[in-house]
Amino acid sequence: MNTRNKTYLFDYEYDANKIFETLKKGGISINPILSGYAIMGASDEAITKIYAAKKRPLDKPSGIVSNFRTHYEIHLINVEHKEIIKDFSENYEFPLAVLAPYDNSHALFQNLTPFMRSIGTKNSAVNFLINSGPLRSNIANLSMDNEFPMIASSANVSGSGVKYKVEDIEPELLAVADLVLDYGEVPYQKFDSSGFPLSSTIIDFQSMKVMRQGVFFEELVAVFSEQYNLKFDTD
Repeated sequence: MNTRNKTYLFDYEYDANKIFETLKKGGISINPILSGYAIMGASDEAITKIYAAKKRPLDKPSGIVSNFRTHYEIHLINVEHKEIIKDFSENYEFPLAVLAPYDNSHALFQNLTPFMRSIGTKNSAVNFLINSGPLRSNIANLSMDNEFPMIASSANVSGSGVKYKVEDIEPELLAVADLVLDYGEVPYQKFDSSGFPLSSTIIDFQSMKVMRQGVFFEELVAVFSEQYNLKFDTD
């Protein structure tokens, strides 16, 4: 299924700038991506507050705010895979987090504090989410243009599952946010057999292993297999 015909209704550029200014001042924002609500910070203090509110151990990494551009400029993967991901991102909107080694010399990474680096990377690899919607893409472009790294995590207490609407986000998360953008229910939702809400799929493009199955997982894997003859280890 191609999802590129979806209609969006918000002023993403304006809202992205509001988020950017909030984070520049050391604040915290809660805002949607296509597959759930995220909480974001861009300073050691803000990220520490987020982790405390989430009850998330500091040895559990979060993502660096990204889009396809971030991935294309910073990830170190072979040319064939990079071009496949480029074609995929231009033709499909299935959320996908690409895990791969990174170019540490890039200006965005040079501006990470040691603490932010420890939160945003693990084992010399970084997780960049692509196809997460126009709001996140605008935020990521501001991050890249200004060489200002931001850290994002799902807006929920750890272990409780991603939230698809603001009213389901726990009060302790909302309490630490300086800005909350409510777009209503996110468009991409999926629950596992136990009723647990799923987020984006994560694929390690070094080992070619699926690290997490998320929304549109089956469709995503089918596209990579049928269109690009690329198969992943799901064990």
